[in-house]
Amino acid sequence: MLRNESGEIAPEIFGLALCQYDESGFIYRFTCDSGWETEQDADYGSVAEAKENLPEQYRDVKANRQKYE
Repeated sequence: MLRNESGEIAPEIFGLALCQYDESGFIYRFTCDSGWETEQDADYGSVAEAKENLPEQYRDVKANRQKYE
């Protein structure tokens, strides 16, 4: 069980999504629950930067990557 910064139990994370809006130059990384509802988000300058800056707890998790357009 993980706790967030305020000490409350953190929601279970199901997946991460990398997205870019047409009008934005940023790549957004969304941390999502099992219904793909966003729990956290962060913006980066590139896909490589978003992947390089994964939180420690996700670095060794096997990823099932899918690309959607």
